[in-house]
Amino acid sequence: MQTVTFGGVLLAHVGLGALLVSLAHARETITPPKVESLTMVSVALSTPAPTPPAPEPVKKPDPRPTPKVKTPPKPNTPKLLTAKAPAPAATKAFTAPSEPAPAPSAPPAGATGGEKADKPAAVTPPTHRGGYLNNPRPAYPPLSLEMGEEGKVQMRVLVGADGRPESVEVAKSSGFPRLDRAALTAVRGWRFVPAKRGDEAISFTYTFAVDFSIKQTQP
Repeated sequence: MQTVTFGGVLLAHVGLGALLVSLAHARETITPPKVESLTMVSVALSTPAPTPPAPEPVKKPDPRPTPKVKTPPKPNTPKLLTAKAPAPAATKAFTAPSEPAPAPSAPPAGATGGEKADKPAAVTPPTHRGGYLNNPRPAYPPLSLEMGEEGKVQMRVLVGADGRPESVEVAKSSGFPRLDRAALTAVRGWRFVPAKRGDEAISFTYTFAVDFSIKQTQP
């Protein structure tokens, strides 16, 4: 029974304390918030910078006109007055009678066929052929025989008026130097029948071939 009474008293005190606390909080004055001073800030609106005016084009100075050179006036030369001579009186011209043209003279005897008289005599070329000349055949090189070298050597010979060779050269090779040398050696010692113009012996260039054939060397 005492315990219940003590609990009731305790609850009464707790409730009273809570009521006092709530009253104390209610008495506290509510202080309004302080209003701080406001400063007016003027914001300057940024205006776009004016664009600079376009530069005026520079005017080029006009080219100076070239001064015209005045040519001095030509002096007036006085015209010479020439007096016209009177035309001579027309006179009759005297013409002598024309003489008859002379008859053409007959050509002298033996002068007919002048072109044939001026025609040069025919030239007979030289030759190396003929048994009386006794021109020996070129010696066949032994090595060319072994190698089976054959061919023709074209020779160009300047034959003098005495029938002797003045110059000897190979006009066209046989393709084998040994055969060419053998032909040169032989032809330098040959004799020729000289070329003739009419009955006169003359120098003349003679071209002929020297033949090297292995069959001709065989007996």
